[in-house]
Amino acid sequence: MAPYTEAKAKMEPGDILVMYSDGVTEAVSPKDEDFGEERLAELVASMRDRPASEIVGAIHSAVAAFTEGAPAADDITVVVARRLLA
Repeated sequence: MAPYTEAKAKMEPGDILVMYSDGVTEAVSPKDEDFGEERLAELVASMRDRPASEIVGAIHSAVAAFTEGAPAADDITVVVARRLLA
């Protein structure tokens, strides 16, 4: 069993929390390149003013385009939460 630690963080209005499975960042292109955390972070940052549901859809679309439609080797799970109000 993997060890886990508990932590607390305060989200401010406008903050976005993205939780994802390793199948997102480890999705592989036909050139044998991982999608990676940096590409994911850049995508989320570019959509920071969009609704959470659009960010989830964009991540799924970006991974599918990156892998050129190849079947996923692992699950692709994404949850996006955004704090809207103070």
